[in-house]
Amino acid sequence: MDDRIGIDSTLLGVAGVMLPEAVIKGGKGAISVNRLNETDLVEVYSVNGALILRERSNGLKSKTIALQPGIYLVKVSSGRKTQTTKKIVVS
Repeated sequence: MDDRIGIDSTLLGVAGVMLPEAVIKGGKGAISVNRLNETDLVEVYSVNGALILRERSNGLKSKTIALQPGIYLVKVSSGRKTQTTKKIVVS
């Protein structure tokens, strides 16, 4: 018998409330982050690990971040938990 508890990697549960995963997309000269929750933290890192940007959503449901062409890691955190991390190409 297996007593381990499974965790769904796309949703965070807090007292029965499920938070949807943020949608992160790269494009021409920018990264867009959609489906943000009120207090999500958005962090953008270069592929070398340097922090490029760290901003709270401050109630916004979406955010567009202008960047130079390159490859970036984008992390969205909700509270103390990482909700989404993606590698994104900006052309």
